[in-house]
Amino acid sequence: MALASDLAPCDDLVCRFGKLGTGYGTGRLEVGSGNSGRRPVAYGSNARLHRGLYGLKQAPRAWFHRFSAFLFATGFSCSRIDSSLFVLSKGADLIYLLLYVDDIVVTSNNSVLLNAFISKLSKEFATKDMGSLIYFLGLEEHRTSSGLFISQAKYAHEILQRAKLVDSKPMSTPMVVAHHLSTDGPDFDDPSLYQSLVGSLQYLTITRLDLAHAVSAVSQYMHKPSLCHFQAVKQILRYIKGTLRYGLSFTPSSSCNILAYSDADWAGRPDTQRSISGYAIYLGDNLVSWHSKNNRLCLIQAMNPNTERLPALLSKSSGLVIFFVISR
Repeated sequence: MALASDLAPCDDLVCRFGKLGTGYGTGRLEVGSGNSGRRPVAYGSNARLHRGLYGLKQAPRAWFHRFSAFLFATGFSCSRIDSSLFVLSKGADLIYLLLYVDDIVVTSNNSVLLNAFISKLSKEFATKDMGSLIYFLGLEEHRTSSGLFISQAKYAHEILQRAKLVDSKPMSTPMVVAHHLSTDGPDFDDPSLYQSLVGSLQYLTITRLDLAHAVSAVSQYMHKPSLCHFQAVKQILRYIKGTLRYGLSFTPSSSCNILAYSDADWAGRPDTQRSISGYAIYLGDNLVSWHSKNNRLCLIQAMNPNTERLPALLSKSSGLVIFFVISR
């Protein structure tokens, strides 16, 4: 596991990045044999094959159990919102640890507490220094004078390269507002390319709220895309070409108020008469959550499509309140 320390946007906040260096072999793992509880006897050259099929099939689960057990013994608790997020609270001091397979990000407002935890972690798992946290799971971190800026410029450029649109003319909007997609039109001759590009765009919406609605619209036709749908994807990509450096900005805020917005396009899908609705939630001055998707029902459309998204919006906001209260 590699660790790197660096100062976060706030002067009293320290951030560290970790990565498991030797795979699932690090640490003491108790790996089960399989779903049936039995493992076939292996002879000769078949031994490695049987071990790969039966002996290590539970390795990811065993590794997560091993690492989380260590965190629980140290005093961490698992977040109710995200099972990969762990929180340690000691009075006014906090440590947040985010785990993704063999990558971790640790943040704390107390450098002494964090160093003590890192020292304990190093005794349990092999560690090495990798430098400052700059790139994590396709997310680029940039420090500014006012806070933290996160983008996916490199990842977006790779999508443009795959679509062969690096030299294309940029567009000013990701989608024409009055243009509603439908199932009409000739089929696109390379559906795997369509599915690959749209799947990549879905991951790009992690930092690009401006793409959420357009990507949600083209995602409805993954099973059978048409030429019209692919043209819509190309417009999104050409819009990305002109906004490659867009991302999320986080700044220190004295306000802890939660403010949520919701909207819908009123039966924007001609095929089903359903609306595509979405919401955006702010914690203080920072955007922390957003979503865009098809409404499940069309019976409410005659009244107001926003009413269907209200329970999900309230649920998400309540989750943020719970997480904030636990953190405090």
